[in-house]
Amino acid sequence: MGRPLKQEVGDHWWFDTLSLYHRVKTQMEMRGLSLRVAAEEIGIDFTTIAKLQSREPSVQTVARLCEWLQLPLDTFVRRDVPNYSHTVRGRG
Repeated sequence: MGRPLKQEVGDHWWFDTLSLYHRVKTQMEMRGLSLRVAAEEIGIDFTTIAKLQSREPSVQTVARLCEWLQLPLDTFVRRDVPNYSHTVRGRG
């Protein structure tokens, strides 16, 4: 599945996986797609979408999800303090 989305780069940053999950779910609902159909289009296992709520995705998975959403990866990168625990943290 690829390597986890963790990096050490200077200032603190984090990747907002919960926002990514909500964007994916919203897109699925707007298009009337099931979890399995969306996952097939994205090129990932259908369980991976549900796991976004509780696990760190790999860089490869995030790239595929962002491509499917037609959004740049940095849409989900934050430099403020996260208010929930399942985020990817780094220094940038």
